[in-house]
Amino acid sequence: HKGFDTKNTLTEQFVSAAKRLLHHNGRAYFVTNSFIGIEKIAKQYFTSIEVLDNNKQFKIIRLTRPKT
Repeated sequence: HKGFDTKNTLTEQFVSAAKRLLHHNGRAYFVTNSFIGIEKIAKQYFTSIEVLDNNKQFKIIRLTRPKT
């Protein structure tokens, strides 16, 4: 994303689609650039947001869909 616009619109579309497509208590894994604020966006869709790894360039995030 260096030199490009980094609006969160596309990230929010991915996160909301993951919630919609997952079964209850399902998990989605995302690999993103470290500066993408996926955790903040995911708070409105997922009950559990875990950073599994972050090497300051990329991070691996696990999102768990709520049980309802």
